[in-house]
Amino acid sequence: MSHRYTVEGIPRSGKNSQRIAYNKATGKRFTLKSKAAQAWQTSAFGQLVAQRGRKRIIVGPCAVTLDIYQRSDVCDVDNVASLVLDALNGVIIGDDSDVIDLHARKHIDRVRPRVEITVTEAA
Repeated sequence: MSHRYTVEGIPRSGKNSQRIAYNKATGKRFTLKSKAAQAWQTSAFGQLVAQRGRKRIIVGPCAVTLDIYQRSDVCDVDNVASLVLDALNGVIIGDDSDVIDLHARKHIDRVRPRVEITVTEAA
């Protein structure tokens, strides 16, 4: 069974938008998502929860298809896909490690940037 979702807003990169921070106690470096990526993920969470309704979370193997509509050709599709998969965690799918098949396509839509997501439970 397939489930379709749409996250409105400018898709952000989950990798190229990172900031380096330092742990004050240990002095070790770690990365944080950019504010834009964090804002997109927070917005995506709310939109996905509203669209899921009473459907159960898909636990176990699944396939995910992403149609990523951007205003211009600025982000690598794989970097956007990683942030989308993070947004699906615990909302639509149990964990992104359950994704056994991933297809991502990039499109240009200057008027309505968004990500259309199809999640299919593996048989």
